[in-house]
Formats: sequence, C-alpha cells, structure tokens
Amino acid sequence: MDVNYYRKGGIHMNEIELLTYLNLENSKPVINLNSYTQKIPPWEEGNPPEIKIYPNSRAADFLNVIDLRRSTRNLYNAITKNDLFKLLNLSLGRPFLRRYFRRYPTSGACDELGVLIIANKVEGIPRAAYWAHAENNELKWAADLNDKYLEFEIESCKHFGLTIDKAPSLTFLIFADWKRLEKKYQNCVLASALLDCGGMLQTMSIAAATIHLRACISGCIRPKLIQDWIGLDCKYFGHVGTICFGAR
Repeated sequence: MDVNYYRKGGIHMNEIELLTYLNLENSKPVINLNSYTQKIPPWEEGNPPEIKIYPNSRAADFLNVIDLRRSTRNLYNAITKNDLFKLLNLSLGRPFLRRYFRRYPTSGACDELGVLIIANKVEGIPRAAYWAHAENNELKWAADLNDKYLEFEIESCKHFGLTIDKAPSLTFLIFADWKRLEKKYQNCVLASALLDCGGMLQTMSIAAATIHLRACISGCIRPKLIQDWIGLDCKYFGHVGTICFGAR
C-alpha cells in the first residue's frame, strides 16, 4: 500500500487515520452474529423507566416514524422519481428559516459531504449514477452502471447480505471532501467525516421511514473499487458511508 501516493497532493490525515481508511479496501462483511456472546454491559442492566407519551403530540408523531424505521434487506422493489426527490429534500434540503444550514446534523455549516445516487430501479429516471443536487431538484450524471459498477454491486450486496438478483433499487453513497475537512478539522479528518456521515445517514433513514420507504445503512465499501468505477480519486474525495432504499 503506497501511503505516500495518498499523502502527495491529496489526503492530509495523520498516518493512523490514513492507514485505517485505506485498509477499508480489505474489509469483509460479517452477516451472522447469532453465535456472538459477551457479558451484558452496565447500561443494559435493569428496567428502563416508563414514560407516558400523549396521542396527537409531537412526541407521538416522532415515535410513529421511529417505529417504522427498521433495517431490512427487502430493498429490491422499485421506487418512484417523486419519492426520490422527497427523500433528497427531507434529508439534504436547507431549513426555510436557516438557509445556511442543512437538515442533517453536522458540527458546522460546511458542505464537506456529497451524495452519489445509484438509480438502479427508479421509475422515471434512466438507470445510472448521479450526483445529488437537492436544492434545485436536479440530478447530475456521474457514471454509467457498467461492468466496473457490477463488480462494486456484487461486493456491496455481500455487505448487505443480499444476492445480486435482489440488489437495492436505490443506493446513496456518501463522499467526503478531504481537503475541506482538513481545513476545518486539521488533525481529526477521518473521525470528523465519519461523525458527520453518521448524522447524514440517520437523517436519511428517518426521512425514508417518514415517506414509507424501506432502508438499510452500511459503512464504507471498497473505496478504491468505487474510484475505478466513477473515476474519482479517493485521495481527494473518499467514500465514507452507504444507505440503500426500496419501496414497501
């Protein structure tokens, strides 16, 4: 692994962070954890307090959405173009009264994350990959779903415990702008990217539940494999998170 290549003109992480990110290329999914046992941690001991939630309240509305939000592997049903843009607006749009911010939580008003949309089965949208532009409801073409994409899709399905014939109808890949992150966070680049990515993924998951879509979250999947497919050098813009969707 040529660490110096990624340092030269690109990723300016500390060495431990850089090696951690590049070693994700060798990560393998673990699907069956049924045999895994460990001592119960202290925060799981005892009974949680009972709190009454009143119907027709904001708390009740929130619980209704959260109760719908469950990870699932049934993601192959096609979704509509309208649902895709609803999902983008709910998760990536800017609040009306705070136009400098995003709807997903970050540690500041800095657009250091980008979203690549893989429209595998989206009614009304040609099958391809697009960059998301949530504010003007536009999709910018990024790449075809060619043989190099198929290699990534096979690997991605392994991470989600899926067979290739049950591949998700829609996938969002989250990318980090390392330069912008370095300027903002200096020596905490990878950790900050993953922290903000987690906030974005959870917001997308809640948005999907709100409009009755199924969803499942995963982490980074073979960044150099994605680089070979879309031609985007991961020493400048690296894949850090994944979420897939399907209709109910």
